[in-house]
Amino acid sequence: MKVSSRIHLHLSNYYTEEHEPEKALSHQKHHLELEQASQRTASEQRSAVLLLEQEYEVQAAGGLLAETTPDRFQTVKRDVGAFRKQRGKAISTDLLDLPGFQNALKQAFQASRDENQPLALALLELGEVPGPDAPASLLKAVTVMQRTMPPRAVFGLLKGHVLAVLLPDTSPRRAWTLCEGWRHALEDRSAGGLGGLQTIHLGLCTQTAWSRAEDMLSCADRLLYQAKCLGPGQLLSDWKA
Repeated sequence: MKVSSRIHLHLSNYYTEEHEPEKALSHQKHHLELEQASQRTASEQRSAVLLLEQEYEVQAAGGLLAETTPDRFQTVKRDVGAFRKQRGKAISTDLLDLPGFQNALKQAFQASRDENQPLALALLELGEVPGPDAPASLLKAVTVMQRTMPPRAVFGLLKGHVLAVLLPDTSPRRAWTLCEGWRHALEDRSAGGLGGLQTIHLGLCTQTAWSRAEDMLSCADRLLYQAKCLGPGQLLSDWKA
């Protein structure tokens, strides 16, 4: 649109110099119409971006980063433990609540900065699962993911059905590959009716050049929210292949 507008402007100037006022006026009119249309489009885009930013702020304030209530967390952890005992599953990784996960993130973040080692943080939303089936679905997801999980990985439970996975000493490319593998594995399990998962979204933060460890969590949360906006089965990362 901008290119067409400039072309009409140049043609208007050309015909003015050639003393053809009608043609000059016609091109000037087209130029002004295109400029107005371009301004309206830009205004609509700015409004859309502002709306998305406001919506994200609401989500961040009371959404994924909102801490799971103690009762809710203890219920899920107890039910997961009961399911583990009942099924005989051997899960080596503890499921941390948000404060516990934030503390683990701070330690890993500081170690990454001190030792100049990579660090990645992934958030996975496993969709809406009926209440009684939620602990089993969470445990099944962790079980599937642990088949390829690095030994020092840490799991945390955020609000709803969001799992946080901290990946120390994991390069951006390796973290991306792991997330892609988890996504496909969980989608296959969902399609087979084994896990009860309806939708899967992932946000992956691999950038450690932040001033605080909490910024990594905010980055991953933002990427997860953007992935949800794009539709089911999306993985977004701040790392580009």
